[in-house]
Amino acid sequence: MEQFEGQRPDETIEAVVRTHPMRFLWPGLKTVLIFLVPVMVFLFFGVSLYSAIIIVVFIIWGLFEIIEEWYEYSNDICIVSNQRVISIDQEGFFRREIAEAELDKIQEVEYQTHGLLETTFNFGDIHIQTASAHSNLVLKDVPRPYEVQQQITKRIATSKHE
Repeated sequence: MEQFEGQRPDETIEAVVRTHPMRFLWPGLKTVLIFLVPVMVFLFFGVSLYSAIIIVVFIIWGLFEIIEEWYEYSNDICIVSNQRVISIDQEGFFRREIAEAELDKIQEVEYQTHGLLETTFNFGDIHIQTASAHSNLVLKDVPRPYEVQQQITKRIATSKHE
């Protein structure tokens, strides 16, 4: 990514971070269960008009779930620039939340990993506390959260000396 919408003329991108692919685990398991229903319907009820309708409905539902998760994954982005941190959080097809924190307003950057999966696969959440009246910025399911936290902290220190 070389540019993004709303980028300032003197702003450069330092890093672009996407959510960790392990975010697909639970939705993937749900999709597998959705695809198992048509198989079970076919095995127990054989081929009939009703079973064919149920099979088609569940296959379409499963495909919809896959497309939605991929859309969310490909549009959930965190951008660290030389001036700010921007979080773009896609929820479904029609809901997007964009939050940003100016580097000079950031007071604290911390990361958290919880549980076996996050620890094993090295992903977690980054919490950015700012001096503004708005709520804190939370970057969810970030791969290598310690490295990203350090990168943001370094960028804050560098921006203070500029």
